[in-house]
Order: sequence, then C-alpha cells, then structure tokens
Amino acid sequence: MKILLISENTNLSPSYFKMFEGDYIENKQDVVIRYDVESAKDFLTNTVIEHQKHIDFIIADYSARDFKSKVNELAEWLRHSQKTYSTRNFQFASLPFFVMNNSSLINQNYEQLFGFGREPLDEIKYYDGIIFKPDNFERIGIYNNSLSSGLDNWLDLLKSDLDHLDIDHTNKYKLDPRILNSRSFKLRILSTSFHLNINRLDYIWANNNEKILASTGDEILKLMKLYERNPTLRNEKGIHDILKQNKHILKGEDYYKSIYEKQFYTKQGKKYVESDFINFIYEYSCNR
Repeated sequence: MKILLISENTNLSPSYFKMFEGDYIENKQDVVIRYDVESAKDFLTNTVIEHQKHIDFIIADYSARDFKSKVNELAEWLRHSQKTYSTRNFQFASLPFFVMNNSSLINQNYEQLFGFGREPLDEIKYYDGIIFKPDNFERIGIYNNSLSSGLDNWLDLLKSDLDHLDIDHTNKYKLDPRILNSRSFKLRILSTSFHLNINRLDYIWANNNEKILASTGDEILKLMKLYERNPTLRNEKGIHDILKQNKHILKGEDYYKSIYEKQFYTKQGKKYVESDFINFIYEYSCNR
C-alpha cells in the first residue's frame, strides 16, 4: 500500500515504520512523508489529484493544537472535494483519513469523542478512525484496530457501489449506462467517470488474493529451503516457473504485466542482453 504520513515530528525513528511493515507496507519507501499540512495538501493537489495517482490512506500524527487545527481543516477540505483520484476511478472525498492517538485527543472526553451516548465531536466525523500508537512501535496488525476496520469499511463501500451498478471488478457484467445514470447518486467510493478507463479495477486488494498469496509464499519458501539444504538442486528456471504461474507476485500493487526473458540485441549483431522479467507500471502508481 501507499501511505501519506503527515508527521509533526521531523525526526522519526527508523523503528516508526515497523508499525506498518508486513501488513500495510513493504518498506519505508511506501510511505510519502510530509512534515507540515501545507506540503501535504500540495502533494494531494499536485500529485494525487492533478496526476491522478493512487494512495491508500492518510495518517496524521501530531500533538500540538495548532497542528491539529490545520489537520482538521485539511480533512474538511478533502471531505467536501468534488475531485477524483487514481486515474479517475475513485472520489477523492472518500480517501481514508486516520489520526494517530496523541495527547490533544487523549485529554478529551472519550465518551464525547467516540459518540458513546452522545453526538461525536464535529472534527472526528471527517476521519475514518483513531489509530492507537503501540509501545515501541510494535506492529499494528490487521485485526481489531481502527486502521484495519476503516480500510475494510472502504472496501465494503466499494463493493456496494459495484453491486449498485450490477457489475464486479472483473467486468463479468458490463455496465449499463442507464443504471449508472439512475444510480450514480448512491456511489460512495467510485467516481461517475471510472467506467471510461480501458482497464478494469485491477488493484491487488480488490481481488480475493489472501489465500493465493499465502499458498504461493509457502510454495516459494519450500523451494528455497530445498535449495538451501542441497545447493546442487538449485534451478533458476524452477523459480521462474513459479513466478510466471503466480503473476501477482511480480505485479504487486504497482505493475500490470510483465514480459519474460526479452532479448535486447546490441548494435554488434548477434549479441544481446536478456532480462528475466520486465514489469510495466500502472499509470496511477506513485512510483511512476
């Protein structure tokens, strides 16, 4: 996943990113960091909106009241936006936005903050949840926390949008323009222009790949352990075969296809350079 982190602390510990690694990001490079709200808004405006790039969610981590006020203004601006992002597939106003627990929030009345028996504070309604920062930056995990539940809710709303339009992400059912016109007011995540894209919603998290990824990982791990025990059995083609059969490993979140052992001939004639795999990156990728 790609995260926009708005951090008041300009001296983040390398351990900070362990909270997300393995579950939400592969490494620190998957996190776009901005140390003030103004530059974060510039990134959202000039990169995510103008160039239609994709990020998965925003986190604001702060403690000062002035910083908090600016973050609230940013969240309000985002929620009232009419723009799109990710090659015009999604409504910008739907982008998941979380705040990290901090002293200014902790010191408030939690019953009022979370709406237990009362109306929640106006400022909280713009966020998808409050993430509790684990001690020693331990992994947040994907169960029983507001980050995972907030992202699950976003995916549920996306599926509801597709159901409203009688289609699915694989384009098994073609979109009926009459249905789009009559039901577009129901859309919470999808933009009304998403159907103009040539490609379907080919995001790795939009597919049911959890079991596939787990079984593929077990298969590769088993092969690696075999090679470690007996180096004479090492077979590069065997690894290539697994990768070709499980293209989602090569594609990840940033690439839509790959070509295998493409030969690039030099000007000398018969000499060539050969790559094992060459990946083609999505237009919406922030790495492009």
